[in-house]
Amino acid sequence: MTARCPAWLRLSADRSSYEVIPKRVEIVRNIFEETIAGVGMYSVANRLNKAGVPAFVGKNGWHQSYIAKTLANRAVIGEFQPHVKVDGDRVPSGEQIKGYFPPIVTEETFCRAQNAKSERKQSGSGRKGASFTNLFSRLAVCAYCHSTIVFENKGEGAKGGSYIVCDRAKRHRGCQATRWRYRDFEASFLAFVQEIDVEAMINQADEAQKRRALEGEVSAAEGELQSIEALMQQAFGVLETGAAVEFVSNKLRELETRQRDLKERLRTKQHELELLNNRISTFYESKNEVRSFVERLQSPAGEELFKLRAQIASRIKNLVETLIVAPLGDRPKTKKVIEHLKGEAAADDVIAHLTDRLNSKKDDRRYFAVGFRNGTVRAVYPSDADPLKYHQQVIAREGKIGLVSDEIDPEALEYSNLLMS
Repeated sequence: MTARCPAWLRLSADRSSYEVIPKRVEIVRNIFEETIAGVGMYSVANRLNKAGVPAFVGKNGWHQSYIAKTLANRAVIGEFQPHVKVDGDRVPSGEQIKGYFPPIVTEETFCRAQNAKSERKQSGSGRKGASFTNLFSRLAVCAYCHSTIVFENKGEGAKGGSYIVCDRAKRHRGCQATRWRYRDFEASFLAFVQEIDVEAMINQADEAQKRRALEGEVSAAEGELQSIEALMQQAFGVLETGAAVEFVSNKLRELETRQRDLKERLRTKQHELELLNNRISTFYESKNEVRSFVERLQSPAGEELFKLRAQIASRIKNLVETLIVAPLGDRPKTKKVIEHLKGEAAADDVIAHLTDRLNSKKDDRRYFAVGFRNGTVRAVYPSDADPLKYHQQVIAREGKIGLVSDEIDPEALEYSNLLMS
């Protein structure tokens, strides 16, 4: 046993074991917790530097690369990977030794962090400001030209504030989309998109706790699958070092068995979670609770608020496949349909119907449509006067379309079905 060990450990005085360095262990645990909550590695490093936390290595502070190495280091769960030198490079040699180091995080926590890293990489999440300003970065697209919706800060003053806007419209590249004040859009999204279930992040009720536990198990299983795939790749790499074929074959069979069992467990947990998510939360039935939550989320930035916003942004990216934003309602699309139908045989009745809609301004209501990875679609038409009220919502789930409306429009269901097809 040597003094060479992870930076959060040290060799005991009698050189018979390793012992933890409490302050450093706390730092590492916080790194894992923030990563699971959706905070990126750059932001984790930046926040440690701002807090004046001494880096474990060197005098130049924390770096994104070191955070990445820490998150990938299986020593945090007590494992030691022997290495040998091949052509001057250190390569893994043999199996990992479990229980070699004292573990400082659970294997579930480790796997959830790997999954969170993978999801951020796939979704393209990047660096965030001090308050995690935009929850919908690189997710929303324009309903009219399908360009990316971008965040725009116009500063202080009467015409200032933060908005979301079509990138092409902002650059005057032909799209006529207008801006949507960001605070209003965010408030409406969080208030009415029940599938995100913000209750699970703020409510300590049994159902919310069960949901969080299931989500943790699903995330951990997905992360563990990624770890197994990495170990299988390592096993193939060991073959190139001249290791015994029988040893590597046995290792691969063991990993394949773990992978098969884990996939089955993951399917079971995903099914349980889907059943739980299908139950409508009473949280959304209380307008006061929703309003209170939105106000809290949009209050001045702080440490806990940053983590909560990061967690919500991560959850949105995990659940949402598409987010279509229509700040001018369906008017531009309806006009385009009318132009397309002109000259078509037997299209006069349809054109007259669509023209009536334009004249009645029914198509002027702005809206956004959220497409979830499970196939559910929710379109929300919020009130211009109060973002926490809505004119109507259209929900499509399992081939069925339902309408929730504050202002009854007999044609709304049929027309929404046409536009969402």
